[in-house]
Amino acid sequence: MTTAHDIDLREVLTDRTSPSSPDLLRRLLSTFIESRSPPPRTGPAGWRSSDRWSPTVSGARLVTSDAHAGLVAAIGASLPGAARQRCRTLHRIRLRTTCASGRLLPHLSPTCRLPSAGMGTTFHGPSPWPHITRAIRTRGTRYAAIGYLGQDAPDLLPLRAGDILVVNASKSAVKAHATSPAALAHYLNKGVRVLSCPTLHAKVIATTTRAVIGSANASENSTLADDGVVITDDPEIIASVRKFIDALTEITEVDQVFLDGAIREWEIGRAVPLPGVTGRIRPEADFLPAPVTRMFVKHAVDYEPTPTEKLVLDRQRGAHATGGPAVKYQLDSLRLEKPGTIRRGDVIVFVSADDQWLHPPAVVTSDAMRVPRSGGAVLHFLRTRTDLPALPLTDAAKALTDLGHPGSRLRTDHYVRSPSLRAALLGLWEL
Repeated sequence: MTTAHDIDLREVLTDRTSPSSPDLLRRLLSTFIESRSPPPRTGPAGWRSSDRWSPTVSGARLVTSDAHAGLVAAIGASLPGAARQRCRTLHRIRLRTTCASGRLLPHLSPTCRLPSAGMGTTFHGPSPWPHITRAIRTRGTRYAAIGYLGQDAPDLLPLRAGDILVVNASKSAVKAHATSPAALAHYLNKGVRVLSCPTLHAKVIATTTRAVIGSANASENSTLADDGVVITDDPEIIASVRKFIDALTEITEVDQVFLDGAIREWEIGRAVPLPGVTGRIRPEADFLPAPVTRMFVKHAVDYEPTPTEKLVLDRQRGAHATGGPAVKYQLDSLRLEKPGTIRRGDVIVFVSADDQWLHPPAVVTSDAMRVPRSGGAVLHFLRTRTDLPALPLTDAAKALTDLGHPGSRLRTDHYVRSPSLRAALLGLWEL
């Protein structure tokens, strides 16, 4: 065996580099080959001459080099049967140098995007998360639709402010400890826009340059299971993943009020099976309580919140990024001059102040919160659906009369005691 040879890098740098020949890595490689090989035979001028190439090297199966035409020809002549691949390191160095100097090669886009070793379409399994985490470290907004998030999801799925995350944070998912409120809180604090979709079971991610499609939830269980994903830079697939995420329905904005409810569900324990995971159930829409046992008809009064109230509202709602699927369930608020009989889980049907419109039902999602320096006023948060229209009050009253409720009293604030009237009111919106 040939003994190891020392290469004097300082001497090589002095003797082999010049302003007209900056290809240092290529010359170092040729020097190393020469130092490991017997004295070369004299060859023709060019890449096969004794100062650059040793034709006595044999047994090589793969040569990594740049695409210089003379070098490619020399490899074919001196190492017959050896394959050749492009040297990405030199290619990247040249691209960076070109971009830094302000010159663009004809085949490059104005963004001068550098090639990545992960470009193309690749499959990863049975432990794909290290590959996913690496693949999504890109610039620009990332869109992720991941079925379930474990408590360690932020380590696996490192999102930042402005990214969009859709997750199944339904009551059943949280109660079964499939989606962690701690993970949801982490992403909210990072400035990620978090949305809940109770029917979501997909696991897909789209960045500006890559798409990830597979079976891996962002959880410790997934790192222990046999999962698989496909990672691709195909623009059509990236666009398709974005389109899929934007088209998701039954979307609820995850805010502080939503998070408070999720924490309560988490503390209840593992009691409800998950659709598509541990049982066959029809997932709830996380909107109306079942059954509706308390309903009120109240007149809606528009008012301008005080600075203190705005502070309370902003703290609960949070600051949300734009983009992603349209929100179907949104957060509203109800201000009462003094605490009343309203409590969490109640359903309220609002009537406009001019008695012209009947608004779709809203669900009270918080206990009463006192408004500082307001003389005893309290705030309740409500969850409403954005896809339900307001109805003309006269048409609603006529429809209720036709259903056997002539005394619906829609123009008077009251508690709806009749279960059949409650069902008829909800039926106006096919709920």
